Amino acid sequence: MQRRPPLFILGESRSGKSLLVSLLARHPQTCWFSQWSDRYPQVPMLPLLNRFRSEQLDANGVFHTRPDDSRPWPPHPVEGVRIYHDYCRLVYDRQVNEETLTEKQTRRLRRVIANHCFWTGRPLFINDQSANIQRLRQMMAIFPEARFIHVIRDGRDVAWEMMQRSWWEEAQFWWRGLKTRAWKKAGRQPLLLAGLHWKISIETVRAQAAVLGPRYLEIRYEALIKQTRETLLAATAHAQIAVDGHWLNTVPRQINRLTPPWHETMPQCQQLLFNERFGRTLDALGYKRQ
Repeated sequence: MQRRPPLFILGESRSGKSLLVSLLARHPQTCWFSQWSDRYPQVPMLPLLNRFRSEQLDANGVFHTRPDDSRPWPPHPVEGVRIYHDYCRLVYDRQVNEETLTEKQTRRLRRVIANHCFWTGRPLFINDQSANIQRLRQMMAIFPEARFIHVIRDGRDVAWEMMQRSWWEEAQFWWRGLKTRAWKKAGRQPLLLAGLHWKISIETVRAQAAVLGPRYLEIRYEALIKQTRETLLAATAHAQIAVDGHWLNTVPRQINRLTPPWHETMPQCQQLLFNERFGRTLDALGYKRQ
């Protein structure tokens, strides 16, 4: 087995990165952190359990994941919060670069990912850990050969959906070092906090695009759900793995949204506020202000 450079999926919460991982995780050449290997990263053989992954999918044919997913069975892709933050001791609450990276952190993360490829017998490791945005330069230093896919979605969808999540009130933002509760206590609009997080996350990743060169690919969430197979073909080509016909045939041609679009649920006053504050970013990304 010839290992491929690892593939890291980048994007803020509600961007669609977990959807992309869920689809790629069904490819016979990919492996990933499961809830079991995340819980016991010091046990190298646990990735063997990935072979027992069940096809318990939703109506779209997708097994959705969550960063805090604690379902014991079947094995399924998770972000690997414990592996990154407890086992490898990588920083997640602020932006960091390669200068603060230690040899031990590098060695541990490289080893645990290599173990997943070895024990599953699959050459491509994929992962969508959210905090890899603020430590992107560290990830580039740990894996100089790695490839990255950046999933971008309309900021109004991202911001509005973030505000509806159960974790929103206690969310902490690495670029400001504060929680939603403190922002609201200061009398500020929650929508602006969610919008800032969307904008800063995209700008942070895009700042490294020129350095990454051909190892960087942008994918739009809107294309992922409307031209699903075509978008996945671009992703597999970028990851340098062959297209598996059986896998591609199990993928839906398009995916139905599980939540209504922003313009159907966001109040008009909130739409105007977001467009006023983040209109230039929407324009730059090709999203109409409407």
